[in-house]
Amino acid sequence: IATPPEVIERALLFKPGQRLRTQAIEETERLLRANNFLYDVQIRPLAVHDGVVDIEVLTRDTWSLDPGFSASRQGGANASGIHLAEYNLLGTGVSLRLGRSRDVDRTSREFALENPRAFGTWASLQIAHRSSSDGGGDSVALVRPFYRLDARWAAGASATRSDEIDSVYDGGAAIAQFRHRQRRAEVFGGLSHGLVEGWVRRASLGLWLREDRYAAA
Repeated sequence: IATPPEVIERALLFKPGQRLRTQAIEETERLLRANNFLYDVQIRPLAVHDGVVDIEVLTRDTWSLDPGFSASRQGGANASGIHLAEYNLLGTGVSLRLGRSRDVDRTSREFALENPRAFGTWASLQIAHRSSSDGGGDSVALVRPFYRLDARWAAGASATRSDEIDSVYDGGAAIAQFRHRQRRAEVFGGLSHGLVEGWVRRASLGLWLREDRYAAA
């Protein structure tokens, strides 16, 4: 599905009526090229009149559907996996990934969704869920990064939980099993004066928590 112009427009670092800077054009090209569904990006002036510049933004879409399959054998055990990823869901720029994997420990099904411009902002929202034969896990993250050199602040938070059974092997055979419950959380914030005389200085502060619990299985 072709990317609608409004999706490209939301990623522009310059707007009509603003003073145009070469740096804003170069950074916009970098941000657009970071998308997996765009093959090429060119931003060029079409005309200059009365101090006004007409800008053309030319993008080339690429195939955004990514199917995959893997298979391996190690230590007498087989492992396989299949996934389907779409990096430009319905032309919105949202990424969706579905997968299924199987190894000596478990069979898992995974779902992941990422919106790099959540709520019309520069924040990225990521949600993932994993359902396994012995448990599963979930994660969520909302991060507003220093997306450009002149960005003045950044902030984010994430949380992850998992509950699965881990095995201890000896000679290729499982001799013991234990349930492993894990919780992780992180919050951070950062400030900057932006681009000053060709330099950017940023200060960040964060807190990271991790909890692991084990029980016989």
